Order: sequence, then C-alpha cells, then structure tokens
Amino acid sequence: MFLLYLVVTLFKKDKSMFTILTNSFGWSAKCYIALFILFFGFSLTAQQVNNIHYEQKDDLIHIYYDLTGVKGVDKYTVEVYCSEDGGITWGLPLQQVTGHAGEHQTAGTDKTIIWNALAERNVTVDDIFIKIVAKCERPMSGVFTDPRDGHVYAWVRLGDLAWMTENLSYLPAVQPPIMDSGTDPCYYVLGYNGTNVSAAKAEANYKTYGVLYNWAAAVQSCPAGWHLSSDDEWKQLEMALGMSQAQADATGWRGTDEGGKLKVVGYNYWLNPNLGATNSSGFKALPGGYRHMKGTFTGDKYNGFWWTSSEVGSGAARRRRLSNNNMGIAREIYYKGFGYSVRCVQDQ
Repeated sequence: MFLLYLVVTLFKKDKSMFTILTNSFGWSAKCYIALFILFFGFSLTAQQVNNIHYEQKDDLIHIYYDLTGVKGVDKYTVEVYCSEDGGITWGLPLQQVTGHAGEHQTAGTDKTIIWNALAERNVTVDDIFIKIVAKCERPMSGVFTDPRDGHVYAWVRLGDLAWMTENLSYLPAVQPPIMDSGTDPCYYVLGYNGTNVSAAKAEANYKTYGVLYNWAAAVQSCPAGWHLSSDDEWKQLEMALGMSQAQADATGWRGTDEGGKLKVVGYNYWLNPNLGATNSSGFKALPGGYRHMKGTFTGDKYNGFWWTSSEVGSGAARRRRLSNNNMGIAREIYYKGFGYSVRCVQDQ
C-alpha cells in the first residue's frame, strides 16, 4: 500500500502543538502537505491532526485528537508513537492501543485512543511525549463519471498512477477515415464512414473499442482531472509490470510478458494465439486497430494502439502497441494524423 505519511509532533500532555512534520512517499494527488509554524504566523490549508491531549486513567492513557481529512480520501491509518527521551527517539508504533487507531479510520473530531501504557512500556503521562502518524489510505481502484457525456469509466492504480481500464469514448464530433490531419483534431470510430455522432455512438465498435483519435484530438480529449498518458507514464506502467529501466527506454518490441499482463484473455476480441494474455494488471487492453493516414481502418483483432502525449518533432509522437502475436509492448514513433486509442491517467 502506497501511503503519504503525515507526521504530527505533539505536545506533552495538553500543551500547544507547534510543528507538523511530513515525510512524503511519492503521492501528492490527494494529500497536500502543509507546514504550520506558529512562531512565524504562517500557515497553509492541509490535512491536520490537532486538538490533541491525553490523560492518565488508572493503568491506561487516554489520547484524544481531531483529524481533518483531505478531499478525495475517505480512510486513514492512524499510528501512535511514544518517546521517553523528549522526542529524540520514537521506536515502533504502539501495539496495545484500542479505539480510533489502526487501519480504516475516518476523519472527525473527538477521536479517542486508549493505550495500556503500564503493560507495554511501564510509563505514565509524566514520562512521555506522544506522536501520531496519520496515513492516507490510497484507493487501488474505483470509478469515474465523465460529466461531459455521463460515461462511467473504471480505473485501476498501477504503480503510482491511476489508469482508466477502457479506451476513451468521448466523441464531440466524428469524421470519416478519409479525413486526414496532422494538426487539427479528428475523431474516428472503427468501421464508421459518416459524420453523425449519434449514429457513430450506435456502432458496436464504438461501444467495444471507444474512439480513435488523431494526436491533436487525443491531447485535448481526456476529462478534467485526467490527461493523455505520456511516454514516461507508460514507462512507469511497464516497469511496474516488470520491465527494467533499460528495457523501458528501448524502442520497438520490449520486455518479456508485460504486454500479456495488459491484454484481456481469450479470443472474443484478440485473435488466436493472443500470446501471454492474462490481464493480471486489470488494464483490459483490446485490439481496436487504427485509422491509417491513407483513409482506411485496419489492424483490429490483431493490434491495439495508444497515443502518448510525448511529441517527437512537430509532426510525430510516441505510441504504444500490443499484438495478438507478441507478449511484449512496442514503443514507436508515428505521424500525428493516425487514429489511435487513448488511455487517460489521473492528474497528480
């Protein structure tokens, strides 16, 4: 589980809290870190653990706190630490705690943690400092509804990135395949030769494979909060699936079985032999073919093609390709007028 740690240095007993220390482990999309320095009168809006105080009740120490959540994050893992040397060392998280500690905690006020202090450390409130670590529990999958057309997309987190698990279907206009441009946006639906959006959306290929975009359309078609995946983001995905950095940086067909981990299994979409297909990533790659610059549709059932946002010169950009006859992933450069599928990645 990839987490962002928000470490809060607390006061002893009921004194004021002055410092929020943070250690980021690479996820800034949802947990925005702030440093509150009361001495300088400076503050930033962010997730906070505050209003902390604690008291001795027989053998137990009752710890109270408020947790102000972050938009888009529903659950937190809360850990408690104890220092007996004035905050120099903290050790491992306390184990003999109950209440609002541990996984799947929610934001709110008047949270209570009960610690069996005498059993675990043989200390009282007069001997210790307490520290709380609130970790944002990052969801690994979910759904997103495109407000432009109401289409619902599932997404899955692969590595550090959230990827849609189907090709983009946004279709504000549609052109026949004979229409070609390397600069102006063009939208195509596999096998459709007209200009009527409603008719194009009724096509079985639209419902299965989504839209084929030229590069100019691809870079502007993902919904707000999402964007066309870049070459580097594809590399991150590929390395999360097992490629080395050297393999990811190469061109042409690369890797061993990473492409198979992206492809749906069986022969309902991909033609036999559909080598190595497991869809173990949940990416659900389909062979939607492409729109050729000569004005034809081709390659469906055999190949899937996806644009990246990464340009190479003024007239070309990088793409990815999967094949029914290969378990790897091809990294290539092609003319921007071709029509390929699009996978959107959530903004960080």
